[in-house]
Amino acid sequence: MQTTIRGDCRFQPLALTHPSPLMHTTLLSRLATSLIFFVAAASAWASPPTMLYDGSAAPELQNWQVMNRSTPFTVIVGSGAEAGTTRFTTSTSSGGSTSGVNLYRYTESATNFIVSIRLKVNSVSPHNPLDAGLMFNVSNTFPAPFGTGTNRSEMLYIDPASVGWGDDSQSAPLNHIGAFHEYAIRYQSGQLTLYVDADYAAIADGTATGILSKTVANPITTSAHFVFGDQTNDANVDGDFVVDYVKFQNLDLPDPPASISATGGNSSVSVSFTPPANKGSSTISSYLVTATGPGNVPAGSCTPSPALPTGSQTATCTITGLTNGVTYTLSARAVNASGAGPAATTTVQPLAQPLTPTAIPTLEPTSLAALTGLLTAAAAGLHRRRRRDSSKTGN
Repeated sequence: MQTTIRGDCRFQPLALTHPSPLMHTTLLSRLATSLIFFVAAASAWASPPTMLYDGSAAPELQNWQVMNRSTPFTVIVGSGAEAGTTRFTTSTSSGGSTSGVNLYRYTESATNFIVSIRLKVNSVSPHNPLDAGLMFNVSNTFPAPFGTGTNRSEMLYIDPASVGWGDDSQSAPLNHIGAFHEYAIRYQSGQLTLYVDADYAAIADGTATGILSKTVANPITTSAHFVFGDQTNDANVDGDFVVDYVKFQNLDLPDPPASISATGGNSSVSVSFTPPANKGSSTISSYLVTATGPGNVPAGSCTPSPALPTGSQTATCTITGLTNGVTYTLSARAVNASGAGPAATTTVQPLAQPLTPTAIPTLEPTSLAALTGLLTAAAAGLHRRRRRDSSKTGN
């Protein structure tokens, strides 16, 4: 069954919990050398990204804001084999003077990050300068209804056989029709770099190859805005595309701590870890070490020593007051000025420690002989005493 949204239908906000999908790692076909850019990573982490939109419902039902919308447009949520995707269409009105518009925005607190959209193009009209029937934008602000001229010059347009920036400063050939591709933009210190079908970990650590690169006019200082959809009402500039998901990875946060391990004691657990390889965009200020029990119920915490390990130094701490035989999840997070990074985790059961048996002492031969003599004499004396006591009793 398909849910179809047409015209100017309105929705009530609904908070959803979105499952994480499988990572897509198809490699982009080789492009012209003149269009290839390589950007080294200043800081990154390769943990799984988070989901901003999972394609299973209209974006406004997943905390996206409708920036601009005018008829004719449709939003069709897929079912059956198309479940987990949503199809967006706009088309030229019957008079031929304007097209439909359907544009969405999401805001995230981050200043260095990777964001991507995975979609399939059914059909799309070639863009006009600063306008596009299908676009993906990263900026420090994006006001309604169409964004500023700067936003539109820095947006990524997706045409039938190419991608490029809205100001036509750069483009690259790519056939989008009829197949899913993941378009990822890395924003790092005022620089936009586009990757297509690249693995997030490779983008983060600088081993992936970008195909377009651009310096932004207004660097992001506090939060980023992500926008996608048809943002022009120009006649005959229309889009028909299917979105699988939008993902995000914050490069400001530190990596999870490394080499985490835990040992169970009597009603306690000892946790150890080493610092993460990548500390994010600022110095690590502390570590959070916690234990949670069944049902994710908090069970305790501890402060590691040393509090700020360096290099490959190991930090340890002990959480007490736990229940023997219960499985606990131990988590360690590094914290910097941007917040707490993702957790490194392990599980362990505190157990009552068995008593250690006391070792039986051994004697040298001479000492053993002397002891034997003493015991023999003592036994003989005891025997004589018993005979004497027995004789007295008889008399």
